[in-house]
Amino acid sequence: LQGAEPLYRRAFEARERTLGADHSKTLTSLYNFASIYKAQEDWDRAIPLFQRRFETRERTLGPRHKDTITGLVSLALVVKKSGNLEDAAVLQGKLLEAREHTLGVDHPKTLTSVYNLANIYKAQEDWDRAIPLFQRELEAMERIHGPDHKDTIASLVNLAPVLKKAGDLQGAEPLY
Repeated sequence: LQGAEPLYRRAFEARERTLGADHSKTLTSLYNFASIYKAQEDWDRAIPLFQRRFETRERTLGPRHKDTITGLVSLALVVKKSGNLEDAAVLQGKLLEAREHTLGVDHPKTLTSVYNLANIYKAQEDWDRAIPLFQRELEAMERIHGPDHKDTIASLVNLAPVLKKAGDLQGAEPLY
C-alpha cells in the first residue's frame, strides 16, 4: 500500500489541478487516495479526505443526491471504524434521514441505516436510543417479509440481546 499512496496522491493532485476540485473524476481520485489511508487504518489522514469528498458532493450536488449519500456512507463508516461513535452516530443519523427522504422508510438501504445507527447506540450502551431502532427494524421486516423470513429472524436475533442487556428480560424472553 505504501507504494500505491504516492501514485494515488499524484493522480488526485493532477486531476485537482487540471479538472478542478469539484470535478467528479477529481473526487473519485480523492476517494481512491483516502481509501489507502483507510486500508492502513490511518484515521487522522483518511477522515479529512472522506469529509472533504462528502462536503464537496453535498455543496455541488445537494444533500439528497445519490453521490452525496454515497459519500456520506463512506464517511460514516470510516468515522465509526476510527472508534469515534459520537460523530458516527451523528453521521449515521444524517444518512438515515437522507435515505428516508429519498428512498422511503421501508427501503432495504434505509433499514440498513436504521440497523447501523441502532448498533452504534448499542455499542455506546444507549438503550433508550438503540431499542426503538431495533424494534423499528423488526416491525418493518415483519411487515415486508412476514414472521418466518430470514431477515425477520435476524432482526429478532438483533433485538433480543439488546433488551436483555437493557434489563428488559420480559421483553427479551418471547424473542428467543
